[in-house]
Amino acid sequence: MIGNLGGVSASSVIQDVAAIATAGGFLAAAVALRQARRLSRAQNFFSLAQFLQAPDVRDARRRILDAQDCGSIPTRWLDPEAGPEDHQLVQAAGLVASSYDLTGRVVELGYVDREPFLDDWGPSIKKLHKVLGPFLRERRVQHADNRYFDNFERLAASVTWWEHYRAATSWRRRLRYVRERPMGRRTLARQSEETRERD
Repeated sequence: MIGNLGGVSASSVIQDVAAIATAGGFLAAAVALRQARRLSRAQNFFSLAQFLQAPDVRDARRRILDAQDCGSIPTRWLDPEAGPEDHQLVQAAGLVASSYDLTGRVVELGYVDREPFLDDWGPSIKKLHKVLGPFLRERRVQHADNRYFDNFERLAASVTWWEHYRAATSWRRRLRYVRERPMGRRTLARQSEETRERD
């Protein structure tokens, strides 16, 4: 028979031990959940990179960049009288814009870590967003929808923010990070509008 142990009842000791064991179980579960999330994000990152490196998507990006290097970007992307070469360029532009639009949504939802993704893909996103700016605007007019390719716009705004963040000094970096991190749709939408006004 277990009695009173130095002023502490056996039932309170058992309750304390059970509480510690439960807390330990919750801690172990939290650590396991965190590891599972990390693994999931890593898998999502590689899946997204694989999607962006698909041959047709990669060829479309290359076609747009080659056209820009040669100076053959059309003044009007959606010209009904355009020749077959321009038609192929418009198809490539649509594929690039839609792939980065989907990518922007995946990043925005947090399925991949934003900062490592922007480190790897930021230069491509920024360059192609600048080249395709007129195409995106013409598509919005054509579809009478200002939100057309909006995820691509917000992704490009995230790239700009990330470049400024990384270039800032440490104390300014922390301040800007808290104040301006493009986490929500409202902040990113405002940055997208500012980017459109500059173009």
